[in-house]
Amino acid sequence: MKLSIVSPVNALGESGIDAAWASYKTLFPLILGTIGLGVFFLYEPKVSKEPMVPFELVSNRTSALGYACAFLHVLVSTCTTYHFLVYHQGAGAPEPLQLGVGVFGVAFTVAPTAISSGFIVVYFGTYRLINFVDWIFTVLGFGVLSLLRAVSHKIWQTEVIGFGLGILYAAPTYAIMAAQPVCMSASSPAM
Repeated sequence: MKLSIVSPVNALGESGIDAAWASYKTLFPLILGTIGLGVFFLYEPKVSKEPMVPFELVSNRTSALGYACAFLHVLVSTCTTYHFLVYHQGAGAPEPLQLGVGVFGVAFTVAPTAISSGFIVVYFGTYRLINFVDWIFTVLGFGVLSLLRAVSHKIWQTEVIGFGLGILYAAPTYAIMAAQPVCMSASSPAM
């Protein structure tokens, strides 16, 4: 399992730097690791008596979509957090204070909207509405970010995506846990 994860990551990390994309040094670990992960996902639910990954957690549609949303949230929030600073540095923000102002809208809105999403779920008694709203804000926020220019450091342009990312910190967990039996309530958010 460990080699099946490490070898494709290593191949993707070193490709184009130490070896060409089409060389055996890149393709061999990439293909071997992918085959190893495939064997792992075939072996674990069928043969293993105590599987490392409890596959009954993703056996229904609601939980599987909740985990997919949580995975996409990691990608989206990482891109926003790290690459947004790189954008501002490349766009000509020479001082750290200007970088801080550029990211302030995201940082200021994430925590309050994450907390408020819990209150909204409790008040309305449904988690689907908040999951739709968070993806609307996230997609709309990326659209608004496309309006950024090198000299425009307007906080409102980053607040929209901050609302979406903040709600996404908590909202997929409700969908994941709602579809699970009580005996799986400890392991479902941990995965």
